[in-house]
Amino acid sequence: MNAIRRLLPLWVMCLVLMLPEVVNAQVPESQLVGNNPIEFTAGRLWWGTSTAANYAETAIPNVVSYPGYYQAPDHMDMIAPWIWVNNQGRRVKINLTERSIVSFGGAVTPMVNNYNYNFVGPGGTNEAEQWGEGVFQTFKMNPASPADPMGAMQITTKTMVWSVPKYDDFVIHKIKIKHVDDVPFEDFYMCFPAQVQYNNGQLVNNAFKFKNDMQFDWDPERKIFIFYDDVQWPTTESAPISFNIFEPPGDVTGDGGDPGNITEAGSLDRRLYEPEARAWGILNLTYNGQPEEPHYNILAAAESATRTGNFAGRMSDARVPARESGRLWAGQSWEQDLLAFSHDQERASWIDLWNDPSRPKDGSVDGNLFERSPMLYSYIGPYNFQPGDEIELIILYCFGEMDRNVSQRGGLDAAQRYQAEGIAALKQNWDSALELIANDYKLPADQYPPPLVGTQPFVEDGYPKLEAEPFADASTGTQGFTLAWQAVPDNYQDPGTGENDFAGYRVYRSEIHITGPWELLEDISAAEAAAYKQGDKIVYQAETDPGIPFRFAVTSYDRHGLESGITAYTFFATEAPKAPSDDMTQIRVVPNPFRQRSGLLDASQNNRLAFVNIPAKCTIRIYTLAGDLIKIIEHDGFGETTWGSQADGNYLQTDFSESPAAGLYIYHVTSHVAGQEGQSHVGKFMIIR
Repeated sequence: MNAIRRLLPLWVMCLVLMLPEVVNAQVPESQLVGNNPIEFTAGRLWWGTSTAANYAETAIPNVVSYPGYYQAPDHMDMIAPWIWVNNQGRRVKINLTERSIVSFGGAVTPMVNNYNYNFVGPGGTNEAEQWGEGVFQTFKMNPASPADPMGAMQITTKTMVWSVPKYDDFVIHKIKIKHVDDVPFEDFYMCFPAQVQYNNGQLVNNAFKFKNDMQFDWDPERKIFIFYDDVQWPTTESAPISFNIFEPPGDVTGDGGDPGNITEAGSLDRRLYEPEARAWGILNLTYNGQPEEPHYNILAAAESATRTGNFAGRMSDARVPARESGRLWAGQSWEQDLLAFSHDQERASWIDLWNDPSRPKDGSVDGNLFERSPMLYSYIGPYNFQPGDEIELIILYCFGEMDRNVSQRGGLDAAQRYQAEGIAALKQNWDSALELIANDYKLPADQYPPPLVGTQPFVEDGYPKLEAEPFADASTGTQGFTLAWQAVPDNYQDPGTGENDFAGYRVYRSEIHITGPWELLEDISAAEAAAYKQGDKIVYQAETDPGIPFRFAVTSYDRHGLESGITAYTFFATEAPKAPSDDMTQIRVVPNPFRQRSGLLDASQNNRLAFVNIPAKCTIRIYTLAGDLIKIIEHDGFGETTWGSQADGNYLQTDFSESPAAGLYIYHVTSHVAGQEGQSHVGKFMIIR
């Protein structure tokens, strides 16, 4: 018996060596399934992740959005990770952008989306407020050429986000790459590229999208490069482009921060379109449990040709030195890829490198003008990857910005402050992420705010949304919106302390943009809110001035000063209506004349033209001076309507989907109100282009 006991470990070892597929746990490729993406929208940084660690699937394909919201034009282009291996002498490049079993692999375990709002869902305080986890496996052989090896590897990805304001500006990815093939791989690299160049897709043609205007600093404490918007400086110019033909801030700070009025005299759109700073970093990298150092290289976002739209900002390959080429698309040679991986970016800030008179400016060294349209390579390797080996790492993507209530109002003060304050905010957010990682992704007990009163519009998460219905009371002369939101339960307990520390709600409104600035409209204490409670909802009437489109948001707060994130808000800006009028002679068109813009602060309302003091039910017909009918508006509601709407995307569009030309127009209003049927009014308005 003792002999058997002594030999048992040897028998087990032999058995394991005879069964490499058990050790490597390679899943039969016939069992691989589709590689599904998940949208992560709980925080301010909206992101998408698929099972294959593809970090670029949101409502807008291949982008991330900060602050996130559906249809966001403020975004950046991301590129899926790549893996390079030398498999038995064959060079293989695997693009993990695949969303199904097409070219490179499929899901062993599809990523599952988990909502854990308020830390009362699956996982409780042990998990993030939204997380997803899945496993992807690359093919052993190339399906397009079955005789050629690729390389079987399993990639486990877990993505985590939070809505809590201290922790809502970053996304954390935990990744494990396991070698599950039966042959070793030489020269294993894995790269997580990001085109840092800002993309403002909907505004490209209006020149808000500038090229070569990104700058970076090196943070030696956190060991990260921090990127932020700066002035436009083309590689063909000896100095930045100046903007001195219009009012501030362009004549003082140039296009830094991308002010909305940078190219249009008299514009009311003064908000900074790019006030944020951003950083990417690889943390806690280990190879078979042993610590390793990641690599970073800042290159030029290059493309085979100059691109527009979501890819604007990339430079033609012909203009970019080979050592600075950041193009990862098909067709780039293995040698060109390895050239990018042969260099670690100098750990210094761009401006310090550029201002060094001893350094050449031709792109032969770091700190050149090509890097102002940057592609950041965060990569690991090279490794001789053996069967059963494992690589583990954490990817942290983090943003920070100055007070959005300042940046969205814009002006010279904001343009002079956004860089320093954005960088400071990013560092604070980065440290908050490190705090979570060190605490096994759990919040400190004293950092839990009260429950969310709603989540973002159009996010299909099963959570209630903020409702806003207009009202107008002719007897009191008041108008506004009836807001309804999810009430904090009477038996609420703080997940960290166990006490009921709920103190009240705050109601905000924004006149400029969906992301702010948010002005405090009302502070409702918990005791006051009891009078507005209807079932599990709080129903509150917020009075506003008529004719000005607003968005609304509601948060909850506790006795310790913690406030929930702004996740409950209205998507479209809507004006409080006037009460219907029976006096047809008081009908007006606002503004009249219409001078290119409506005069409202919200850029999305630039083409808003309204008819006010109209009957509750009427038909409005609009004619040219030649008598051509170009628009019919059927109205049934309050005393105001608009020519089109933001929601339908047809402000100031004719029934033929055309924009009306400059000139004088005639409108005819016919009442359908009981007792006033057939009464009409004719007026005119001017459009000046």
